[in-house]
Order: sequence, then C-alpha cells, then structure tokens
Amino acid sequence: MYAKNSPITFIKQARTSTLILVGEGDGECPPPQSFEFWHALKDLGVETQMVVYPNEGHAFVDPAHQHDVIERTVGWFDAHLK
Repeated sequence: MYAKNSPITFIKQARTSTLILVGEGDGECPPPQSFEFWHALKDLGVETQMVVYPNEGHAFVDPAHQHDVIERTVGWFDAHLK
C-alpha cells in the first residue's frame, strides 16, 4: 500500500515546481524522504528548493521558522503563479 501511494513511485511524471519545507526531527515526513524526493526532482530537471529547519518536528513551533515558512511560501507562489 505504501508504494502505491508514495510520491516517489510516480516521480517520473512530476513537472510542477516544488518547494519542500521540513523539520529536521519530523517523524511523519522524515528529512531523508524529503531529500530523496528533492534529489529525484532535481535529477528530472524539475525546479525545486528544499529547506530543513533545525529543532523542528512535523509542526514548526519556533516563531522565526513559522515566519520564514510563510515568507518562502508566499514568495514561491508569487514567483510561480504569475
């Protein structure tokens, strides 16, 4: 079931620019999986950016990180949805 629903299973079909934001201690979406996804996108020539936030889990609690996530997300959509 995991392989059937895993984004990496269908990575060769990916074409959408992708921003990946992950906490270094995320147990639900661990950074190694994010690195695998990011690397696969780069290999396929898909525009992508990845940021790993230290001392964060799945939900970011540091206000500076929360602010950075908002700024990066707004900037990413601003740049790619015009």
